[in-house]
Amino acid sequence: MPELNDAFQYNNQRLKLQQALIIGLSLTLGFLLIACPLSAVAVHQRIMPPPTFAVRLGPFEIAAPCPSRGFICDESTPFYAIWRCIEQPGGSVRCHQLFFAYLKPVRHR
Repeated sequence: MPELNDAFQYNNQRLKLQQALIIGLSLTLGFLLIACPLSAVAVHQRIMPPPTFAVRLGPFEIAAPCPSRGFICDESTPFYAIWRCIEQPGGSVRCHQLFFAYLKPVRHR
């Protein structure tokens, strides 16, 4: 009989661990699903600054809110854009917008 009781306790602990894992993953996914739209609204309302990045792979570059060469953007830029840039053989850069959105004016505190 002790073996049966040990197996029952092991299965019970395993079931509780699986339930805790499922609940934890569900909560994490729920928070992510809520955080993404809220952060987009916060950036649009100028509560948070828009993310800036520039990723370069060989002659290609993906950048936001402005390409790393050619434009100068500061915090008061009234738009947010994601650019795809390709370096040309002559050294120039050709950029195309992938995404564009107007932002509300900068809030002064």
